Amino acid sequence: MEAYFTLDTHRQEEGKEIFAITLNRKHPVYKGHFPDVPVTPGVVLTDICRQLAEHALDKKLQLKEAKTIKFLAMVNPEMTPALDVEMMLSAENERYAARIVGSFEGKTYFKIQADFAGEL
Repeated sequence: MEAYFTLDTHRQEEGKEIFAITLNRKHPVYKGHFPDVPVTPGVVLTDICRQLAEHALDKKLQLKEAKTIKFLAMVNPEMTPALDVEMMLSAENERYAARIVGSFEGKTYFKIQADFAGEL
């Protein structure tokens, strides 16, 4: 399947993983959600965050617990073609706590606090 996004840059800064991604506006998910006004589904944004955490940690992960997920604005790939994602990760007992903020041009689109674990 096609990727939801392209990773443009990844750097570490002050204990944070900082990513710049470009959304794949041609991904099939936008044909059904919604054809005339595409919106990135919350589950896709959450999965993008999992994939970015995998990249940062260099291991396969599985979402174990979504503690808080706040979608503050719709992510339309036509109007919001890219996202800056800041992620703080901490490890404890094979679980990785993540605090994630997704923004574009200074506007915050989502905030997620979740726990990931290595895939079984």
